[in-house]
Amino acid sequence: MNESNNQRKAIPWWLWPNVLNLDAPLVAVVWQEMFARVVGAQLGAEHRWLIFLAVWQVYFVDRWLDSRRDPKIQTDRHRFHGRIGAIGWVVEAAAFVASIVLAIRCLNQDGWVGAAVLLLLSGVCFTITHLGKSRWYLVLP
Repeated sequence: MNESNNQRKAIPWWLWPNVLNLDAPLVAVVWQEMFARVVGAQLGAEHRWLIFLAVWQVYFVDRWLDSRRDPKIQTDRHRFHGRIGAIGWVVEAAAFVASIVLAIRCLNQDGWVGAAVLLLLSGVCFTITHLGKSRWYLVLP
């Protein structure tokens, strides 16, 4: 099968949650619920939506950047993200705005500190992986 036929093949229905970045956010919500139960924290729907959207956005941008950095990546999810158009970025922008609104509504001071630390660590990782000219991303976790 040549390259053009491979790119045009239909994505199986069961793979769409992965292609659309829905699997990792769902796992994050389950982990959040498990940790909350262990420590006796009460979480509302806002907390669940906030972590879902935050994880979804990280995967969206990461896969889009991966598809730009290395066009040889041939997974269905990377090919899909390599073709993201304006509608995809409108959805991403809406998720970003919703995340900010949810964070304002439900995070306390400790939550904002934790979010800032995660943002910083994610930013360093993204910079090394996607913008760096070195191969540090091969040796760093």
